[in-house]
Amino acid sequence: MNKTSKSNLELREYDETIEKPTMIETGGRTSSHSIARNVTSKIREFFNLITLSDERGTPSQISALLFLLLLMGTLLAMLVHLLSNDDDNHTDGTAADHKRFVWVQPVSSSLGYTYFLSWSVSFYPQVILNHKRKKTSGLSIDFCILNVLGYICYSIYNVGFFWSHTIQQLYIERHDNKNDGDESETSIMVQGNDVAFAIHAFLLSSYTLGQIYYYYYQQHPKQSLEVEATPLKSAMITQESQTNQKLESYVIPMKSTLYFLVTVVIGATTYAITIILYPRDGEEEGSSLDSSDLEKYLNWLDFCYVLSSIKILITILKYVPQVILNYQRKSTVGWTIWMVVLDLYGGVLSVAQLLLDCWNSHDWGGISGNIAKFLLGFVSIIFDLIFIFQHYVLYRNNGGRAEEQMKSNDITEREGRALCENHA
Repeated sequence: MNKTSKSNLELREYDETIEKPTMIETGGRTSSHSIARNVTSKIREFFNLITLSDERGTPSQISALLFLLLLMGTLLAMLVHLLSNDDDNHTDGTAADHKRFVWVQPVSSSLGYTYFLSWSVSFYPQVILNHKRKKTSGLSIDFCILNVLGYICYSIYNVGFFWSHTIQQLYIERHDNKNDGDESETSIMVQGNDVAFAIHAFLLSSYTLGQIYYYYYQQHPKQSLEVEATPLKSAMITQESQTNQKLESYVIPMKSTLYFLVTVVIGATTYAITIILYPRDGEEEGSSLDSSDLEKYLNWLDFCYVLSSIKILITILKYVPQVILNYQRKSTVGWTIWMVVLDLYGGVLSVAQLLLDCWNSHDWGGISGNIAKFLLGFVSIIFDLIFIFQHYVLYRNNGGRAEEQMKSNDITEREGRALCENHA
């Protein structure tokens, strides 16, 4: 028995010596799995905060999205810098001498791509919200129309400055005269991310405008004709006509908006045709010095400046109908706060990038050379602050009431249409 118990004890000790490293190994593996699980859960929680369909826009949600955009913008700027090393090798050394600090260029590039991402993403929350609600009540039709027109002008302006050698040469010659012929102090401030943003903004704003008409005519087909053709009682007709007027106000812009739209289209088209057809004898010899005052403005550079001025004017005007609509409804339901926050973020970074570039290149004339970018960012900041005040202060507790009122209007409208069909 003693020999057997001794052998069992030895076997137990041997098993323990084998099991100890196994237990340590298993414990290490378990700890590594728990760490990975915790990291994964934190990442999942971080991305769960970024819900563009949530109309509230809590500080934690906003901070998470802005941080993610800054990180993505920085990574994108680094990637573009690595891919453009060949171009950097051919950079003129004279132009580099006029740069104050080397670190400004990567910081400026990071700001540029971050505001490009921010402004680009800002169009999607409204599209997502419209698709989620299957209606666009609360979104101003005048704002959407002016937005599309403005980004048409802004796209032409950026494309012209970025790709047209004629416009670039006219810009350099005009600013060389101001800089006493020093070409090294003159540079085109429009960058590739400006062009990409303008075209992308035009496409998304056009899609948002199309959503307004799509959801309206999908839910209210031939509604006005039904009311006119149905012999209902006068009280029912009055109630139905009032409902129709409220619904049609979502898709019928103000007359002033239509007049402005027609004026801009006709004026810009006439200006472009005049530039194309106007004779230019001796243009290469610099005949602009001896030309009339009218001829001095008949060039594509001034055409782009006119379009940028129209875009600035539209930016000032387009937010006014939405501010008024929010005030009339005493609510911001249907107008997503995410678009406002991202637009504000992009506006601040856009102005910061332009000021940083001008400061580093000793050329504050770059602000006047790209006045559209500067004023667009500045004006958008002002109106975004107004929308934030409306959403978080004035009408903070009115969201549910406005939503219930819109639902009751929809129910009244559907009941009226059903009665119209029964009496037809």
